Amino acid sequence: MLGGGDGLAVREMLKYPALESIALVDLDPEMTTLFRTHPLLTKLNANSLNAPRVHIINADAFPWLEKNDGMFDFAWSISGPE
Repeated sequence: MLGGGDGLAVREMLKYPALESIALVDLDPEMTTLFRTHPLLTKLNANSLNAPRVHIINADAFPWLEKNDGMFDFAWSISGPE
């Protein structure tokens, strides 16, 4: 998933057990840390960013995609390139 450091979309994706692994690429490490640790925010996102199937990568999504050789079954972008 590209963007979505609040974990809300990840929360919804975790409802599908067939998704074995979710890579969340978000530019802002402070955002992902806040939404992984703050009690009110983890309640909002159902603690999704701490789920074992979720792998957080703090990087600029589109350059990261260009450098990554991994194969993905599905890609979801919260916002497109500017």
